[in-house]
Amino acid sequence: MAPKAADKRVKVITELQASPDRVFSDPSAVKQVILNLCLNAVQAMESQGSERWIKISTRNGPGVVETRISDNGPGIEPAMHARLFQPFQSSKSTGFGLGLAICRDIMTSLDADISVEPPIAGQGATFRVVIPCQP
Repeated sequence: MAPKAADKRVKVITELQASPDRVFSDPSAVKQVILNLCLNAVQAMESQGSERWIKISTRNGPGVVETRISDNGPGIEPAMHARLFQPFQSSKSTGFGLGLAICRDIMTSLDADISVEPPIAGQGATFRVVIPCQP
């Protein structure tokens, strides 16, 4: 992700606080979801002239590990928020609008969750991926 972000003048910030050995999941599937969220953030900031950043943070919660992907892009339009994870929903001029729907399906198959914080237009976006810990 770092080379793609650097090519687009996007700084990647990490705050990895979760214990790395707490989750029992499919690492390839989780990686695919995190990568898709990061790529969406980079694409959302393409026309932004000011400083661009993506922040990836992790923390442990009660029985879960939470990963947050935040950016300082244009944010998500409130009208799009309710249907964001439905197929064929996109604010991009290219693509099919399947990425977030696939991410939700992947997370559901792992007994995990993906959500987006309520939008504030013009103030970036924050997605949360919550994965249960091994019992």
